Amino acid sequence: MTERSNEEIEELAGEIAPVLFAYATVSDNWVNQLKTYQNISVTEENVGTMYFYTIALYIELVIARIGDLTTPKEKTKLEVEIIKLIVRMMVLISDSRDPKANKEIAKVIVDTIAGHRKAETKHKQTIFNTYLATFFETYTQVPKEYLSAYLEDKVKLLEEKNFRKLLTKSGLVF
Repeated sequence: MTERSNEEIEELAGEIAPVLFAYATVSDNWVNQLKTYQNISVTEENVGTMYFYTIALYIELVIARIGDLTTPKEKTKLEVEIIKLIVRMMVLISDSRDPKANKEIAKVIVDTIAGHRKAETKHKQTIFNTYLATFFETYTQVPKEYLSAYLEDKVKLLEEKNFRKLLTKSGLVF
């Protein structure tokens, strides 16, 4: 396998990151359904944390799904570039003027991914099941079936995008 250039990896990250950023959004409809049908109020902080967990899940899944089409070095570079772009988008949306914001947001994402990877290895769990367990532990007020359905829908949405196909179509697979 011929190694891709940094520019090619950055180009691929530029196509992937905005999709992950958009798909990870916690739907107002989902939050309102919880309130209406389960009498559960989800705070803005809860929604923000769910968003970060979903972003981390998506990054891990994308890297895992295209892993056999890339070298270890390319996977690492791609992950770093995706995180950088997502952080930039988050800072733009938040309209933050704090120069530390990029580092803080990146640290949360990187730490979340690292913690889950460690748990995946330790407990021999899949990426999905590790994040699902985190959702169950974090959002105890939400019925497990709602959380399971939420994450399953998020993964289906991501799978429909089929980044493997994007990688091969773009000519980045040699």
